[in-house]
Amino acid sequence: VVRERYERLTDDLREILTIAAVMGTEFSLEVVESVLKETPIRLHKRVDALINKHGLICASSKGHEGVTRIYAFTHNLVQKYIYHSIDWEYQRVIHRAIADSLHSILSVSETHEWKGSYCFHFGVGSGIIDDDRQMLVDASTLSRIEGGESTLRRFYRLEIELANDAIASYNNDEALVLCDEVLALARILGDQLTTMDFLARKGGVLEVTGEWNDAERLLRSCASIATETGDRQHEASARQSLGWLLQLKGLYDDALFELGEATRLYEDLGNRSGVAAAAGSMGEVYFRRGDLDLALESHQKRARISEEL
Repeated sequence: VVRERYERLTDDLREILTIAAVMGTEFSLEVVESVLKETPIRLHKRVDALINKHGLICASSKGHEGVTRIYAFTHNLVQKYIYHSIDWEYQRVIHRAIADSLHSILSVSETHEWKGSYCFHFGVGSGIIDDDRQMLVDASTLSRIEGGESTLRRFYRLEIELANDAIASYNNDEALVLCDEVLALARILGDQLTTMDFLARKGGVLEVTGEWNDAERLLRSCASIATETGDRQHEASARQSLGWLLQLKGLYDDALFELGEATRLYEDLGNRSGVAAAAGSMGEVYFRRGDLDLALESHQKRARISEEL
């Protein structure tokens, strides 16, 4: 039924639905307008026909910063049929055109709300990911991407921003997916600093979700890379996070060992705020273990250093 209704449409109406279907179940008329380089009046007449004559789309009550004319398919089966009837290479062309249109239409402040959509369309359109967000490139296939490494790094920066946003807003499921994507890109680009950052960040998310064994594995991996590369700041930070996690697991001796190592590294670096933070964590471990005198001593150390700072 969907196919018959779609194939009865004129080419100009199918063209609108093709762009719309690549955007998703909801789409922006401003973006369709930009991609097709169509005038608002002509486009409005065609959209009116799709709404009132064919009943395939409808106006959405949702509004978004930067774009106000949001429409939706009346049934997601219509969007899915149209999208999957488009050749993959043409899908990519449209995805990239949508990304370019979002970039040209929106101001810097407005882009924030559309960052996820822009990143997705840019990634698919550039051949970096597929429409299931699976990575299509590795270090040996960078040359296949239009723009090569510079395009990949642009996508990489967007993914890092999205991951940090998801972590900050406690959108944990999305944060875990994005952390994995950032880590995969970091491996392709040989970026060990970001690898360590996001092993630790993903470990932090897993700590929040209660997946403590997986969090411990990631933090130990971060500490190991930092040790191998001589990055004492990252090692100290990873060991401090590891110490806190181990005390949550009730492994107090192991926690104190990691926090002691973190303290030693912070002292070697002259990082007094790090020493204070580690002392506070040690105080909590001692308290939970029942060593109240040592707990008080550690908290007093933290307070003393904090005052000096």
